Amino acid sequence: MMSQILAIFIFRYSLWAWLDFNEAQATMVAFGTIVAFVVTGGFMQVRGRSVTKHIRAEHYTLALKSANKIVLLALACVIGAALFFGLLNALLPFYPQPMVHLGLIYMTLISLLLLGSGVLFAFERRILILIIIILGTLMVYLNMEVLKMGIYLSHWTALLVTSFMLFGYAYLVLWLQIQRSNQDLKKYALPAPGIRYFVHYRYFVYGALYFLFLFVDRILAWSTGTTAPSYIIWFNTPYELGMDWAILTLVFSIAVLEYCVHSFSRNIFKLQKSAEFHQLQQFNDYHIYFYFKQLGLVILVGILAMVTSYYVVRSISA
Repeated sequence: MMSQILAIFIFRYSLWAWLDFNEAQATMVAFGTIVAFVVTGGFMQVRGRSVTKHIRAEHYTLALKSANKIVLLALACVIGAALFFGLLNALLPFYPQPMVHLGLIYMTLISLLLLGSGVLFAFERRILILIIIILGTLMVYLNMEVLKMGIYLSHWTALLVTSFMLFGYAYLVLWLQIQRSNQDLKKYALPAPGIRYFVHYRYFVYGALYFLFLFVDRILAWSTGTTAPSYIIWFNTPYELGMDWAILTLVFSIAVLEYCVHSFSRNIFKLQKSAEFHQLQQFNDYHIYFYFKQLGLVILVGILAMVTSYYVVRSISA
C-alpha cells in the first residue's frame, strides 16, 4: 500500500490508479478494485489458512494441491462475477456498457494480482511481494513515458506481468521445496471436499465480509448526497480525498497490528514448550503484560500517523 501511495506522489499513477482519471473512469476503476477485493477476500483467507498449515508441516505437495484448487475456484468466481455484472448491466443499464467493460477488465486483472500474491504471503515472502509490486509499478512508468502506450494498456500489461511474476515465483518456490523433500505428488491427498468446507468456511466468510466492511462507506458515500449522483454509484472526489489521507494512518496501524499478531504467535509456542505447569500464573501474567505492551504500541503509532497526516494535509492546503 505504501509503495502505491508513493508511486501516486512520484509518477501520478500506480499499478492501477491515475490522478488524471476523470470521474467516470475513476468510478469504474474503483468498482473493479472493490469487487476484486470482496470476491477474492474469502479465498485469500482460506488459502492463507490451508497453504500455511501444510507449509509449516512441510507437506509441500499438499500445499501445492491446496493452492491449485483454491486458485481455480477463485478464478471461476471472478469470471462468474464478471459475467453477472456484465449481464446485469445489459438487462438493467445502470451505466453505459463500455464503462462496465472497463471496470470488469480492472476487476479481473486486480483479482489475478491478489491471488498471485497469496502463496508468497503464505511462505512469508513479503519483501519479495513488495519488490514485484514495485517492478510492476515501474513497468507502468516505462509503458507510459517511454513506450507511450496510454494509461489503459500500461495498467493492463503491467498488472498481467506482475501477476505472472507472483504466480511464477510462488509455484517455483513450492516446486523446489517438493524436489528437496523428495515428496511424491501422488502419495498425498487432500481431505474430502466436505471436510475442507467445514474447516475453512468461516475463514471464507470472514475474508469476504472484512473487505466488504472496508469499502461499504464508499458505496454509501458515492450513492448519496445533497445532489443526486450522475449514476447509481458515482465517484465522490472530496470524500475520496479525505479517505485517501485517512488510509495513510491505516497503513501504519495495520502494519504494526500484523507485527503484534506475529509476535504473539511466535512467542506463545515457545512459552508453551518451556513453561512448567506450576508457572501458570506467571504464564498468564506475561501474556497480559504482552497484550497491553502491544496495545500501547498500536495506539502510539496510530496517534503519530494521525498527527503526521494532519500536518501534511495542512502544509499542502496552506
